[in-house]
Amino acid sequence: MFVGVVGLKLIEPAATWHDAVLWMLTAFATFGMDMYPPTSLLSKYFQTLFVFASFVQTGFALTIVIPPFLQWWEAPRKGLATIAKTKRASYLLVGPVDWEKVLSVYRALQTRRQNTCLVVMSETFTEIPEYYRNLNIKFVYGSLRQQETYQRAGIEFAAGVFVCSPSYQNPDSDVITSGIAQWVEQHHPSVRTVAEVVSRDNFDLFEGTNGVDAIVTFDPVTLRQVAQVIARQLPLGQCVRVEANVVDAAQQQELDRQLAEVGVQQGDTGVSVKVILPRNLDDPNGSDFRVKADLYRAQGTETVGMYLSVLSQDLFVGCAKVVCADAVVAEALVQAMLGEE
Repeated sequence: MFVGVVGLKLIEPAATWHDAVLWMLTAFATFGMDMYPPTSLLSKYFQTLFVFASFVQTGFALTIVIPPFLQWWEAPRKGLATIAKTKRASYLLVGPVDWEKVLSVYRALQTRRQNTCLVVMSETFTEIPEYYRNLNIKFVYGSLRQQETYQRAGIEFAAGVFVCSPSYQNPDSDVITSGIAQWVEQHHPSVRTVAEVVSRDNFDLFEGTNGVDAIVTFDPVTLRQVAQVIARQLPLGQCVRVEANVVDAAQQQELDRQLAEVGVQQGDTGVSVKVILPRNLDDPNGSDFRVKADLYRAQGTETVGMYLSVLSQDLFVGCAKVVCADAVVAEALVQAMLGEE
């Protein structure tokens, strides 16, 4: 730019400094489509070579300079940046099933520790949505089996690690959760680790030398809330007949266990209560609309519903007897992380 302005002014005496500046900008923008009228052969060569040089320089910028800059600019959004240590306490959320899970844990954490940062680690998410970036949430993309991913997430200075279940529909997902949790405990034993478990039958995977500091089991935590809602509606000592659209026999046994623990007596006679549960625990969108429809169709009967996502709370405005599974589990995870009863 300096060479273009000064060169044209020296070569074309009739050109003013304003002419030189405007010509230089035009040469860069249009590659010489509006050249300053040359008055000599030297001026022709200068302008032609300058336009050629500006073309080469622009191509260099587009292919060499700009792509690395754009990669650096987009790195935080795509999870490729390294999380820097700050004065805020940071917690890692490893392998959440969706961003709605992230939001539920973030809200539960903020109610107790406002000056905190939540770092989401995932090998399935490709980028963090803008809404979450505006919150104090950061994202790291990479393999959950590699030390490099955890180092970029700042595990060395993290206050704790939440290990999420990759699926709530399949109890076998506890195998993956336990593997990640044990890896964290083996390489970073000083960090407090809380794991999310689907089935009671898999508790043994989270014990032993590399056992986690605490576990939160999906069905017991959520169904306990459902049982408490039922108990609050009944006179003391009254029997109920509970009908629930459970996923499997294990979920039915857990519901019966939680009802008994809160003092609800089940029998063939008494008040009939219909419990409407999500049909697909890995599909909050479809499941929550289905729960809403089932509650609507069950009008006139005693019902208690459970939906999955915190983003569906507006969908259930006006429904008094409903439980949000994500909010309940997130609350339990944060309590376990902070050592609360």
